[in-house]
Order: sequence, then structure tokens, then C-alpha cells
Amino acid sequence: MLRPQESVIQIIGRGRNMDLGRDRGLIPLTRTELNCLRQCAEGRTDVEIGRGLELTSGEVSAVLSVAILKLRVPNRMAGLAKAARLGFIGSPPL
Repeated sequence: MLRPQESVIQIIGRGRNMDLGRDRGLIPLTRTELNCLRQCAEGRTDVEIGRGLELTSGEVSAVLSVAILKLRVPNRMAGLAKAARLGFIGSPPL
């Protein structure tokens, strides 16, 4: 149920709208969010990602948290899987 004066991120963050299968209505990801997701998928730590993007590890963590909310998934692993399925990042090697 929508609450008055509630932002989209707050609605998604409530956990009721976690979307593991349906891909409609996604909030667009920023270039930084996509770069962080791609590097996370390559196995890099927040510190390593931050060095390449001139961000602190805390900022990288925050960027990834927002990306996870936008993808409507509960955690990073699910976010990486969904991002790969949507073509945002390359598929992991078999």
C-alpha cells in the first residue's frame, strides 16, 4: 500500500516489492552503479572498485546498495544475477 509523501526508493526498500522474476518498471541505473556492479561481478572488493573509480569503499557500498534497491532484489548476489540476466553486466564464466 502506498503511503503519502513516500519516495520510490522508500517503497522499494520496504521489501514488499522484491522482484526476482518480473523485469518491468525498473528504475534506470546510473553509469557509476553499472560500473560498480560490473566490477563487483568480476570479484573485486569495495576497496578495489573504489580505487578505480576514485570513491571510498563506503561510497562504493552505498552505490551498490542503491543499485540493489533499484533492481528490486534482496542482496548483492541476487542483484548481480538479475543485472546479468538483463544484460547490464556480462555473464559469469562457467
